[in-house]
Parts: sequence; C-alpha cells; structure tokens
Amino acid sequence: MNRNRHEAAIGYLKEAIVSERNLQFREAISDLDYHYIKENDVHVLKNIYFIIKDNALRNKILGSLMYKEIGLKQFFWDAYKKERYLDMKLKAVRGLAKSLTND
Repeated sequence: MNRNRHEAAIGYLKEAIVSERNLQFREAISDLDYHYIKENDVHVLKNIYFIIKDNALRNKILGSLMYKEIGLKQFFWDAYKKERYLDMKLKAVRGLAKSLTND
C-alpha cells in the first residue's frame, strides 16, 4: 500500500504546480517513502525543496533524500547553507556526511 501511495504522490508532484497551500500537494509530500524514491525522482524533489518555504515540508523532503545513495553531496551542502533551524541543519550535515562516505 505504501508503494502505491508513494507512486501516486511522486506522479502528482512531477506534474503539479508547487503550492504549499494546496492540500493535495502537502499530502503528496507526506506520502513520500524513501524506500521507493528512484534516481529520476530526486531531481523533482530537490527543485521542490528549494522553492517551498514551509519547514515541515522541507524537513520531510530532506529526510526522504537522506537515505538515498545517489550522489547528493551538493544538495546537502546547499541545504545546510539554506537552513536556519538546528535540527534541519543537522539533518543536512548527516546527509552530507553520508553522501561523502558513499563517493
């Protein structure tokens, strides 16, 4: 069931206009599951991450991408510089450290 929800969510996010106020957009981000993120999905999620301002949505995307071994070193470095809140900065640092050990 999670895989179906994830596939529907990523399909929606690829086509949708980025709108933090749109409930369907928010639910699509909530339905993301890091187990099922593919390499071609990462580009979409990175773009959404740097557009949205909502901390909870950015945190969900950051957490989802942290477990992927796709060479996201630059993404996590940019996320670290962007974030103001300590918990999200630390999550970006953990993602950066993980991506550096995988290179």
